[in-house]
Amino acid sequence: MNKVILFILILALIISPIVYADIITPTETTVYFERNGQLVNEKIDFTVRGYGYSWSPGPSPDKAPGTYTPEVVFSFSATYNKYGDKIYKDYYMNYRQIDYYEFEGTMQDGRSFKIKNLSDFTSSCNDTWIEYYSRICEIRFDLNADNVEWSEVVPVKKGFWESISCFFRRLFGGIC
Repeated sequence: MNKVILFILILALIISPIVYADIITPTETTVYFERNGQLVNEKIDFTVRGYGYSWSPGPSPDKAPGTYTPEVVFSFSATYNKYGDKIYKDYYMNYRQIDYYEFEGTMQDGRSFKIKNLSDFTSSCNDTWIEYYSRICEIRFDLNADNVEWSEVVPVKKGFWESISCFFRRLFGGIC
């Protein structure tokens, strides 16, 4: 009888991690940026951060707003190269309560922007089953919207030798 109980306990210890295993959903996100009514087709390095709280696997502690200081509990970075670019990131959101998102980006010319207090960073997400379970999402941003904060690029002064080098590059049809 004791062997049967011991066997059941050992089996339960082996199976319990499998039962609590989380599944990460493969996600394809199409990204669209627009500015001044035009499609943005230049490189943008961007980061998304979700602020809130997280907990260990199990029931959610359901903390009331104001009883905790939101911290980064979700983030990812990607590079956008052209309108309709696709990124492949798994948005693992289990065991997290996200209160708001921040979206930061840097344009190819060095200008940077920040969008604060977003309730969600995706425009839409749909779960699909094509050979396997996956999620298809969209991110759409108008970089002229009122909630976009831009930081100006401070021009860097070129040194003497860099200016001379630039002069000769331009002289022979190059750019600098």
